[in-house]
Amino acid sequence: MAEFFSGLGVMMLDITLGSVQTAATPDALRARVSGAQRTINYGIRPVGAMLGGALGANLGIRPTLWIATIGAIAGVLWVLPNPISQLRDLPQQEEPQ
Repeated sequence: MAEFFSGLGVMMLDITLGSVQTAATPDALRARVSGAQRTINYGIRPVGAMLGGALGANLGIRPTLWIATIGAIAGVLWVLPNPISQLRDLPQQEEPQ
């Protein structure tokens, strides 16, 4: 059940982030911004895997899963007061002159 809601949250985040990022980024910079975002997103995953493995080996599986749970909840909490959550229309790009 937790994996279902985790996957649902990731899909919602990816769709929202992609829409806002596309609307707010000028056409000339869109590939660079997308590349940087993907590099950070996918680049941090091996670090998390190694950290999780090290914690699991040293603390045990159960404490490591609790740390991961708390980290996942903390990762959502900082998004809640964000002004993007009140965004109803995508920002319009300025026309080049």
